[in-house]
Amino acid sequence: KQYNIAYRHNIIWNSEYSFEYWNRPESSLTHHIYFDNNTCLNAGFGWGHGQRPDPSGRHLCFYGSPAPAEEVYIRNNIFWEAKGNGFYAPGWTPEAVAKLGMDHNCWYQGSGEMILLPGRGFGMDQFQEYQQAWGQEAHSICADPHLANAARGDFHLTEGSGCIDAGMDLGLGADFEGVAIPQGAAADIGACEFPKK
Repeated sequence: KQYNIAYRHNIIWNSEYSFEYWNRPESSLTHHIYFDNNTCLNAGFGWGHGQRPDPSGRHLCFYGSPAPAEEVYIRNNIFWEAKGNGFYAPGWTPEAVAKLGMDHNCWYQGSGEMILLPGRGFGMDQFQEYQQAWGQEAHSICADPHLANAARGDFHLTEGSGCIDAGMDLGLGADFEGVAIPQGAAADIGACEFPKK
């Protein structure tokens, strides 16, 4: 049984997977899982990618999972570049994908299939098609989040980022560094709240 688990305000970079999920056998149970306000960068760009027998590099990796999953939420996250896919769940049924609570995320992937679901993949330029086809992520955006200097480990948002004030209110009082949420009109997407001037 996997339940009542929260992954919040993490900065995850160069990992093979930012979030990997599967649960079996069918008699197992998953519910109330929260992946919120994380900043995830460069899935599959780390040292572990090349040494794997099955390199993939994905931010959200949902392998085939016979166990029922209810109340799984993925909200207010930045998913920036992956060697494979930003979101991978081709072995899930459409009904299972539709039950995921996904919204107010920021997606960016310069090339390749950003999202791979049952029967179809979607590139970055097909994000609206994905939203319409799956009825997910009505308030999510597909754009460069404009981080300060990711190459040097500065994952703060910069002025003009589409992630500022674009998150949903999850009742979280502070961000990764203890900065109060919100600083502006609404919560921000990602692990770091953009400071009010």
